[in-house]
Amino acid sequence: MSTNADRVAPHLQEIKEELANCIQETYTDAWARSLYRKAVSKNLVQRVKAKLCLDNDRLVDIPRVPSSKAELRGALVYVLATIIKVSGVRGKNRSREVVDTHDTNFEHWEVKDYYSSPDISIRAVGNSFEIPRSTGSQGVECSTGFSNVTTVFAVKFDSETNDWDARVAEAEVYEMGVYARHQPNRKIVRLLILTETHVRLIQYDRAGAIYTPLLNYHEDPDTFIRFVVGLSSHREEDIGLDASFRWTTINGRKSLPAWVDLYNPKTKKTNSYQLLSPMPFFARSDLCDRGTKMWRVVNPESDNGTLLVKDAWVKDGRTPESAHLSKAVGIKGVQQLIDFEDYTGRKNGDVQSFRPYREPGRGPAFFNKILQRIVTPLYGPSISLYKTEKVLLDAICDAISAHERLLDRGILHSDISAGNILLPAIESNAPEGLRGMLIDLDYAIRVQFDIFPMSNRIAGTRKTQSYIQLRGRRKEFKPAQDYLDDLESFFYVLAHIIFQKHDSGMRKNGLKKWIRDCGSPDDRISALAKKAFLSIELVPAQFPSFWSAECVDLVISFHKFIAGIVRSKETIVGKMDKPWDVKALRNLHEEKDEHYRCVLGLFEKVLSPLPTANAGLGRCFFGPTEVKEAPRPNPTLQPSRCFFSPSEVEADNVEGGCELASSNAQAPQIPQNNPYILFLTHCDLLEVRRDRPALFAELMANPSRFDLPRVVLRSSKDSLTRSSSRPIQSVPGDLQVFS
Repeated sequence: MSTNADRVAPHLQEIKEELANCIQETYTDAWARSLYRKAVSKNLVQRVKAKLCLDNDRLVDIPRVPSSKAELRGALVYVLATIIKVSGVRGKNRSREVVDTHDTNFEHWEVKDYYSSPDISIRAVGNSFEIPRSTGSQGVECSTGFSNVTTVFAVKFDSETNDWDARVAEAEVYEMGVYARHQPNRKIVRLLILTETHVRLIQYDRAGAIYTPLLNYHEDPDTFIRFVVGLSSHREEDIGLDASFRWTTINGRKSLPAWVDLYNPKTKKTNSYQLLSPMPFFARSDLCDRGTKMWRVVNPESDNGTLLVKDAWVKDGRTPESAHLSKAVGIKGVQQLIDFEDYTGRKNGDVQSFRPYREPGRGPAFFNKILQRIVTPLYGPSISLYKTEKVLLDAICDAISAHERLLDRGILHSDISAGNILLPAIESNAPEGLRGMLIDLDYAIRVQFDIFPMSNRIAGTRKTQSYIQLRGRRKEFKPAQDYLDDLESFFYVLAHIIFQKHDSGMRKNGLKKWIRDCGSPDDRISALAKKAFLSIELVPAQFPSFWSAECVDLVISFHKFIAGIVRSKETIVGKMDKPWDVKALRNLHEEKDEHYRCVLGLFEKVLSPLPTANAGLGRCFFGPTEVKEAPRPNPTLQPSRCFFSPSEVEADNVEGGCELASSNAQAPQIPQNNPYILFLTHCDLLEVRRDRPALFAELMANPSRFDLPRVVLRSSKDSLTRSSSRPIQSVPGDLQVFS
């Protein structure tokens, strides 16, 4: 097994992080010896053994002490080829062949200019296999690759592996994991480690990885033969593939027409959907997690138009998405269910069916996951691809309305993000209520936040998760996620889109950092970024000039509403390190109707007079010309309350209030180690030198006084971002510091 020498395997660190605490050893060889007993008959095993040279319980074709890796690899290729030749059926449409690929470059399609070379592979022809779709990189082999092998083998010496040091086996699991991320209809991946004496099987599934002890295949050739025959089987279910997909093969490649079948065990009827592309348009490459894949399809027997087939592996015990969607049928603005298949209790439908029984107390536990498949209409793109201001605001408004209707049906979405709010497929014809579609109920839950007011569950997309949920992570008295958390997520969706645009010449590093920190995997950083943003006073001058005055007013009002909600919840739950007044939070929830009425009212106030695309305020920046408005005057900027530093978050000594400062409020003392730039600015140093020469001279005369990448200085007339790296000492009296 090898990789291009000048690059570290780009997946390796990701694989190590993903498989942390998810690797399990079988401890005994019982499971290994049981594999493929039904698929590989005793008769076949005896026929294969008759063709192999066995002498005194040893495969004589394998050298006892190989002089080189090449000698060992060649001997193993011969033995493997013999096994497959005796057991297999070769034909035009399906075949299996052992190939020495130690010097063959397998291209990783998601990583440019990276390849790896498994020592031995079993090349396949059949329904789920195709010759590699090479990008044309120099030196890449086009006849064999990840897309047309059933499994791969790593060849080692006995001296390079053992069972007594668990770190050795775990390292092998990590290294072989590089090969386990390919083929879109894979349920599990099984690979082999081979030495001159032993074999180890490694399995990757949606719960992590499991590996067997080293087995002496000279002493137990039957198990070894079953491994090889099973991993090269012509029955695709045996090698971990989903046989419900059917492709047409043309010139060795998957082609159309192609189908995916959904079986209903109650009606015993199978519905076939025709794929519009041989490959999914969305596929997660993670080894574990949900393994979500999406396909565009049509049903030739209906007039539902283009549909979406979505596969995902869901934790056992969690309500499947299809159940929530079934309850949401008929709700305007929510993804609609057309068909589904629940693999619960089905053969090869969950992780447990591929794994051995786990003895209590032996090895890390794993979460069983079940394959779920749904069919829904195919909607338009994410709201991030809006074309006009009106389209964006219409979509978010309708999605919030849909969220309320879904809540009234007893379902809390729990995962509000830009990717889960879609535009209609045909924007111009979308009626009110369907201009923004709320999708992806994978993490939805039954509404029970007043029945069980405290919960350690936290769900959602980190970038838009609410402040209280992030701050309460791993705390004993964290409040259960509620509709107010989701409304806060809606606000972050809008705010990120609004501030991702920027005027020419405007410095944007501060807001880029804020948006990046909102999505940080570190709970503290993400919570800090959101709390800090909710603690400032937004004013029109901080907004990119692209947005209309009405839109800016909407965002400012939405910001004040969410800041007030966070203040109220924070007052109730405190530091979440002791019990708090549940009744107070229930009283807040009793204002649910008023909360939605308030938020939706903000949008309706703006949208009612807002023209359509290519006219006035509904500017279309993808059209032939962009309609521009006159510059807005820069109002007097007031100090805002930005009182929170990383150390304060860690100690939970965060001031509870989120009230915005009044015009005569005294600016609070800002910790110098707060790294956040919370203000958009409209001028850089060149503009300061041109328009404010006296101020520019002051800055240049005292450059050591300012830490320019981290500090924003504001006067009553100007916003200024500066670019030096010297530490801040003091600031001229007419300037307020917000770092």
